[in-house]
This record gives sequence, C-alpha cells and structure tokens, in this order.
Amino acid sequence: MRCLVRICLILAVGAAPVLAQLSILPDKVPFPAFVKGKPVPSAMSLTITMTQPAGSPQLEIQLTPSHPWIVVAPLRGKTPLKVSVSVNTTNIAAGDLIGSIQVSSLMAPYVYPPIPVTMSVLNAPAKLLVEPAGPIELKARADNPKPITALLLISTDSTREDFTITSSQTWLTVDPTGGSAAALSRAVANITVNPASLSVGQKLSATLNIASPRTLPATIPVTVNMTLSPGTAGLHSVWPKELNISDTPLLLTLTGVQFYDPATTVTVNKRVLKLIVLSSDVATLLIPADMLSKSGTLTIAMRNTPEDPEAIGTVLVSAPRPFISTVVNSASFELPTFGDRPAVSPGELISIFGSNLGPTKLVKNSILNGEYRPMLKTQVKLTTGKSSKQAIPTFVYESQINALLPFDIIDPVEIVVVSDGQESEPFLLSVRKAAVGIFTSDSTGRGQAAVTNYDSGQWTVNSAQHPTRMDDVISIYATGCGMLDSSGANPGALVDPKKPAPQVLEGIEVRVDNITALVLSQTAVAGMVPGLCQINAQVPAVKTPGIVTLQLKMGDVYSPNQTTIVVR
Repeated sequence: MRCLVRICLILAVGAAPVLAQLSILPDKVPFPAFVKGKPVPSAMSLTITMTQPAGSPQLEIQLTPSHPWIVVAPLRGKTPLKVSVSVNTTNIAAGDLIGSIQVSSLMAPYVYPPIPVTMSVLNAPAKLLVEPAGPIELKARADNPKPITALLLISTDSTREDFTITSSQTWLTVDPTGGSAAALSRAVANITVNPASLSVGQKLSATLNIASPRTLPATIPVTVNMTLSPGTAGLHSVWPKELNISDTPLLLTLTGVQFYDPATTVTVNKRVLKLIVLSSDVATLLIPADMLSKSGTLTIAMRNTPEDPEAIGTVLVSAPRPFISTVVNSASFELPTFGDRPAVSPGELISIFGSNLGPTKLVKNSILNGEYRPMLKTQVKLTTGKSSKQAIPTFVYESQINALLPFDIIDPVEIVVVSDGQESEPFLLSVRKAAVGIFTSDSTGRGQAAVTNYDSGQWTVNSAQHPTRMDDVISIYATGCGMLDSSGANPGALVDPKKPAPQVLEGIEVRVDNITALVLSQTAVAGMVPGLCQINAQVPAVKTPGIVTLQLKMGDVYSPNQTTIVVR
C-alpha cells in the first residue's frame, strides 16, 4: 500500500494481523530564517496519529532529532501524540541548517522516513565603527607651514565590509578614499590639511562622510575643525580662582589667546601638566590631587615655544566652602518650580541640600534642658530684613542639613551655611504665611502619609493593615504651617506637654480623596519642636474606599498632592 504522509504497518490484533496507518502532519518542519540578535522562531507542532481497527493497541512512538539544535518534546509517547519542535540557536554559526527527526516504534520493526527540519541562520548586519567619532581638532601656526595630519580608523564589529570616504571641503583631503575593514582588521585613512592655503586665525569646519551600504549605520559623519594661529600664548583668567583642599583631581578653566595642542606647555609650581585645549582661547587644566592636599598658592605658567615669554596666573588652595544647591520642606521635599526661589514659612523644618555642608558622618543635635541649641561647628545663619538670626540644625551632614527656622522672619530671607569657619554663598528664600508639607512613613514626601487613626479609644498608625474608617478621627503631621498663637524666640525649644499646645493661626483645609474634611484642631505637637504641627480631622465619606489622596490647603498654598492614606 502507498502512502504520502502515512506510514503503513502491520499490527497483531488478537490472532490475526491487521493493516494500520501511521499519519504524521506536517511531513516536514521548515523554520523561518533566524537573524542573530533577533527572537528565535516559535516552536512548531507535529501531530502523530494511527488509523487502525477498533480494539487495536496504541502505538508507542520514539522521536530522535539528528542534531542537538533540534529540540523535540516529548521524545516518546503513544498515539495519538502531539509533538513540539523548536530550535536552540546558542553557538550556531550562520548558514543553512538541515536536520531531521527520526520516528520509530518499539512495537513495530520498521524505520519510518525521517521528518526534514530546516532553518537558515543569518548574521546581523555589521556595525560600522569610526575612531575618533569627532569632532577632530586640527591646529597650526603661521611660522610652521608643514601639513597638519590626523588618522581616521575604520572598522566593523564583525564581517569585512567595503567603505568610501568623501570630504565636504577642498581644503581637507583624505587618503585613501575607500577600502575595506573588519572587526580585527582596521583600515587607516590619513587626514591632511595644508595650512599654506589658509588665513591666519581662520577657523574652518568640514565633514568626512564614511559610507558602507551594508552596515548599520550606512553612513557616519565626522566633523573636522581646523584652526591656524600664530603668536604667543596669553593667559587672561583662571576659573575658579580658589580651589578647595581635595583628595581627587580638580579641573580649571583657562581663558586667553593662542592656546594650541600640543604647542602650549603648562607648568604649575614648575611641574609640567597637560593642557586640554578646547579652542584657541579656552583650555582646561586638571590639577592632580597631591597638589591639592594643603592650603597654598598654585602658580600657572604657560607658553607656546621656549623662546616665548611665559603667561602667568595664580590659584589659591583652601579648605572647602559650603555650597547650597536647594532648600526644601523637610516633610514634602517638594522642589521649587524652575527659576523660582524656594518658599518657606516661619518655624518650618527645612532640609538644606548641597556640598561641604558639614562632616562626612551625620551628626545629630542634642536636646539640652528641653531645647535644641545652635551647633558649634555648623551654623545656619539668616538675614531677614535688617536682622541677623540663626536656624537651629537638628542634624548636619556633608550633603544635607535639617534645620528649624525661627518664627520671626520676613520676606525675603538669605541663608548662609557656616562649616568649619567657611561660609557658603548666600541663598535667597521667599517667606510665605504657610508652605505646608505632610510627613510620610518613608520620609520621601510621597505615598503613605504619617497619620494616626483614632478608633474606639485606640491610636494606630494608618496603613493598609490599619485603615481608618469614614467619620473616624485622624491626626496628620506636617511642617510649614506658619505662625502659632504663641511661640518662643528659640524654634528649637520643645512644646511644654504640661501646657495647652499653641494653635496654628492660619486656617487649614484638609482634603481626603479631594473631599473637604472637618478640621477639629490644628496645633503644635506637645513635647516636639513648635515647627511640627498636628491637624486632627474627621474622615469624610470618600468616593472609593482604599488608598486615597490626602492634601492640606492653607490660603492659596497646597501641600503636594502625592500623599495618601488608607480608608475602609
């Protein structure tokens, strides 16, 4: 009997042999082409069935792939059997893969025709690489008319590919203008400029286009800048004029005239250093750490030739000055809108961020006789109106200071950090009646608010495990609430728990899930600094219980709408 996609075999059924047909669909497995770096082709399925008289036993099938890149699952089973065929492309070289799956049976002494498995493996397009990527800076002096040259290195990340190089300007030539390159076989092209054809002081720019049609990208443009200048180097300015003592190298920016690389040589305190020329009038100089280990003066001397007079500049090295980058509310950490001054309120707990603000290890302020007092080595000085005051740090660190503002400040206020005798530049703040922010559980200013629930005479911390209920009372903790009906001269003096808590003067609106809540009280917190305020409010009927937003409004100032509580 002749079968196209069926294999005919004889099985014994009872005492008499019967004819059965084994069907395999499809009869071949042609995988689509696979490009390296792309997803592997999806698995394909084979269905193996047997047509036989009723009561005949199932046929047990065994499948054997011809190559390890062919993955067959399962390798053995009884009809009817569905088989998954996939490929493992690991370490497979590019080319046409031809294999097969041998189907055999433990119940019949026949070798069935193999099922062809094919797939083409293609390399990903080569990546065109050009060094340097540009821009390439070429410079010359009028007293040295020799041609100026540079090298361009062309290669790929894999296969050898042809390329061409074209120049956008006639004054820039390249040799050769084409060739071939591969991953381990870089091609070298010589870039040449003849300065005799240029004017002194002329700055030109051209583009070299390196093209290879079978690579990605197909074209790479490289910018070449040419400067022709004569004369003697002159040093006009050095910035910064003062460097901090440092254990890492620091960069200086030099401005002047007639800066060239490598013509211009530089010494610092008679030690030769490398000048990085950015243009004929701007350069940078990296001062090594061993020259920054102690206070002193660095004398910079530079010239283009030994016959030139030296251009001289000086830089002072001293202990590092504090630098303030920004000031934010210590609860919300909300950054000001770009271009705006940070806004604070009287008595607010603020966070000052920057560098060299304090010691490299965090130091907490201590409470003495019920109050925080100014620290000796780190102060936060304020100028408000015609008065000089101090904010009281609660802790100081190299990059952050948390401090309590006094209540008697007016708009605007300048803040200066003094650390180990060095003062920062003044940082200007705006003063508002309120600049409120809500504390959060993870101290980020976002997410779960630091709120307590009052439920059946018990206080619990609001969370997913301890949600509040509608109509229950919650306590919200914030800073930046503004003036109190009574506050002392020291913002670090703790609120006396034996006396009624001072009241927040400015009205506070509490919004839960954007619904106004009933405010029961708004006071300072007993036993805490007066800049910390507690707002007790009754939870309104929210639209959808669960995680809902919590926001405070004081006048026209809102706390960031990024804090939440959990309501059931």
